[in-house]
Amino acid sequence: MASKQDNKDNPYTSLYLSPEGSDVSIICGDSIFPAHKKVLMNQSGYFKCACHEKWKILVEDKKKIVLNDDQPVLIRKMLQFLYTGSYTVDTYGLNVPDLPTERPNTMVKADYPNGGKFPDQEIYTPCFHAMLYAVAVFYEIPKLEDETVKNFRQSLWQIREKEGFQAAVIEVYYATTPGERKLRDCVVDMVIRHLEFFYRKESEPQILDHDILDYVPDFCRDICIASMMANRRFESELFQYGCAHAHMKDKVARVGRENSELRAELDQYKKRAGEVDTLAEHD
Repeated sequence: MASKQDNKDNPYTSLYLSPEGSDVSIICGDSIFPAHKKVLMNQSGYFKCACHEKWKILVEDKKKIVLNDDQPVLIRKMLQFLYTGSYTVDTYGLNVPDLPTERPNTMVKADYPNGGKFPDQEIYTPCFHAMLYAVAVFYEIPKLEDETVKNFRQSLWQIREKEGFQAAVIEVYYATTPGERKLRDCVVDMVIRHLEFFYRKESEPQILDHDILDYVPDFCRDICIASMMANRRFESELFQYGCAHAHMKDKVARVGRENSELRAELDQYKKRAGEVDTLAEHD
């Protein structure tokens, strides 16, 4: 995420969700976000076209953009990034993917007593980054794509519960197209590199289990292919090591033979030198 200094130097930071100078409103569900065309157009290909009226998106005197297909919390975080250069995680009331063993239309708990920090925030953080990545792709915001990929990788490594891991995998594979490989490759690479962490012994709580492999066939397929490729690389490296080892053995043997020949020559030289000294003494 951007540093505080970067945010301080950003001239748009103070305009985030501010009606001051707002010339367009973004409507998402029951939420209305005041916005500024200049900020939107400078960073988003989607909004650049929308505000130029290339697409019939602006409504009511061309001052409103309706985005009812998205979750308000994600649109708010997208705007936070466009205005400040960073975003904070907020899973409050977020609609998360249905897990293999859970009821449909799961929502992150929003009724935690006393208004405290609800316990699902940490669990669903990778899922949140994956959702925001899909938003960045759809609205054509390359910098937000890069930021969400980085944050997704960091948060996925901190996952300690099966629930959070499953939600992240489901979101990555069902909310993006097969051609969008950034998050998919990130998940697969992390699983292959740290398989002993994600797939544990039978006596230990599992993170990667049969449920998620059955539920997301494309993920199961990618894991299989990545495993085969990893084995192939290992075999190739092992073969190269074997060749190098054999070459080194030949070299050592050759040096040994050369040393033996040198020692034989030295012995012959010493012998001849000794014979010459003996003859000299007799003379």
